[in-house]
Amino acid sequence: MNNPLTPLAQVVTVALNDAGLSENTTAKRTGIPRSTLRRRLMTGDFHYETELWPVARLLSTTPSALVALAEDAA
Repeated sequence: MNNPLTPLAQVVTVALNDAGLSENTTAKRTGIPRSTLRRRLMTGDFHYETELWPVARLLSTTPSALVALAEDAA
């Protein structure tokens, strides 16, 4: 069964890949458990304050910018 990524999951995954950040590195630098990060990258169901903000900061952007890109892609 092939589950396509949601637009937000796709945007965050591409941004992390473009920045050269692995799941392990992202998890360590954001404090998000790796298993949780992996789930969020598959579902796009990020908790705004505790997950999307730290990832956005790591990417030198904002959650709203990531969401806007996802909305444009949808």
